[in-house]
This record gives sequence, structure tokens and C-alpha cells, in this order.
Amino acid sequence: MDWLRDLLAIPARIRRLECQVATQEEMLDALGGRIDDLAADIRVILDEDRTKFSEAGQAAYDRLAAKVEALDATVGDQDGSDNAAVNE
Repeated sequence: MDWLRDLLAIPARIRRLECQVATQEEMLDALGGRIDDLAADIRVILDEDRTKFSEAGQAAYDRLAAKVEALDATVGDQDGSDNAAVNE
């Protein structure tokens, strides 16, 4: 009668999987929110009037810009937004 025990255990297994998926979705949504916040912070820095930067400020900007470029290169163009649409 192992099959009966296994059959009766299915609903509990499904509930556990649903909880795990919900938790994963919540974690990924939270991470997405943090990425949005980080992107907004970076945009503020990149949009600064760099003519007012000190030499050290410009060097810090250059380091940040290089990191952004490296991250962009690592992630790639997953959604195709980096390439303009070509009208035929």
C-alpha cells in the first residue's frame, strides 16, 4: 500500500511546491525592485554636470561608468532594447 501513501502525500507536496515558488517569486520581485533603485541612483550620478566635478570626482565617475559598462556587457541585451528597430 505504498502507492496509497504516496498518492495521499501529493496534495502536501503540491502545497510545499506552491510555497517555494511563491517565495522564489517574492525574492525575485524584491531583487528587481533593488535593481530599479540602483539603476535610478546610477542615472542620477551619470546625469550630473561633470564640468563641476573635481579631478577626484571625475576619476570616481570614470570608475563608476566603467563598472556600468562592464555590467551591461556581462548582462547583454536580453530584451533587444539596445538595438534600434530596423524598418524594412
